[in-house]
Amino acid sequence: MTDDWETGPDAANAIGEPPARVEARVLLLYGAQAEIVTAHHPTTDPLRVPAAELALQLGVPVTELAGRRFTAAIVDDHVIEAELIR
Repeated sequence: MTDDWETGPDAANAIGEPPARVEARVLLLYGAQAEIVTAHHPTTDPLRVPAAELALQLGVPVTELAGRRFTAAIVDDHVIEAELIR
């Protein structure tokens, strides 16, 4: 039996390896935040990140974030090295 922390998106940080990349989707924009869903962040509890920072990483306007699919490393509550899925 494994604990959630052993299989979560930050599990690799404990052993010094780079975090695993996950597929994600921008569920919606909520003020200045983008709500992100991943295998570890369901629609009932999405990850909220600054929309402007995510848009900059993805190279799209903030207004075009909703519905976008991308891959990224998730470290704590931060999206790192996000890349659009084309």
